[in-house]
Amino acid sequence: IALQEVDSPDEDSGDIPPEPVCRRLCDQFAEITGTDSAFALMMLQNNGWSLPAALDRCFGGDAPATLALPAAASSNEDPRQLCVMSWNLDGLTDQQVEARTRAAIAVLRDAEPHAVHLQEVAPDTLDLLRRLLRDRYEFVDGRAHPDDRYFTATLLRRGRLQLLSPSLHRFEGSRMDRTLLAVRVKSANGPEVLLLNTHLESTKDFAAERKRQLSTALRTLTESAKPALLAGDLNLRDAELQAIGGLPAGVLDAWSHCGARPEAQYTWDATRNRNIQNMGRARCRFDRMLAWRMQPLDFQLVGLQPAAGTQLFPSDHWGLVGLFQLQD
Repeated sequence: IALQEVDSPDEDSGDIPPEPVCRRLCDQFAEITGTDSAFALMMLQNNGWSLPAALDRCFGGDAPATLALPAAASSNEDPRQLCVMSWNLDGLTDQQVEARTRAAIAVLRDAEPHAVHLQEVAPDTLDLLRRLLRDRYEFVDGRAHPDDRYFTATLLRRGRLQLLSPSLHRFEGSRMDRTLLAVRVKSANGPEVLLLNTHLESTKDFAAERKRQLSTALRTLTESAKPALLAGDLNLRDAELQAIGGLPAGVLDAWSHCGARPEAQYTWDATRNRNIQNMGRARCRFDRMLAWRMQPLDFQLVGLQPAAGTQLFPSDHWGLVGLFQLQD
């Protein structure tokens, strides 16, 4: 997302300690938990800068959003479970793009999801992804034109998902060449699944077109007779979802359904992500996973550690990882 695309930030209320105190608390939290400064900042912010409360949240009954990923490998034993990652890779930003992409690939390899929905993929990014992941994943290229500067791509874990048919729907009213990439797959020894990957129209000025695109995507989702998942960078504001009548009956928002944990809420967060630190305190839940005929079991954020040898995170967005139980 370009910098000019943010409208009004969501700001936390409450007192914030002086910067030296914040740094000390973050260092203490990271040392105790074995995590990084970004995760420490998130947990302390969400717990009123109380170190005991943040540690209790981290080690208590409510699991944090980033310490443990859904076990995709273990769900290989259950053909009715599906682990999916969705991530806007910010491939249009040139700054340390190869290092950032390699960091995202490392996260992907650790999580080992069965399917991956990527947005804002640039040609050079796709080349690197293919070179390092083609042994594990089959690639579905979402380019509408060979010369597209950025596009979506869906990756399917070899041996776990069989590609049946891909199709690309172009949003006719889009000024940004946005599309809906629909991929029908067959889970090994399990049911057929429809995977919908999209990057909806950006910026507040294009809210009307974004709502039309969302309505089209939701209609495609709910018309499926098989389990289906819409996951991607929807650039969505809650008021826009309300304006089209909310989610259709039977559609489950993975973040909401899995407890609506505040530490996993914002996927584009200038208070935690230094890639966009010049955006003040802007925090948005642009990226979402919407499930149809499948039950969300777990939802977490990934990409919270800087790329090796840099001060930047893999993307200006956090990635999403969801685990789902497929239904008949």
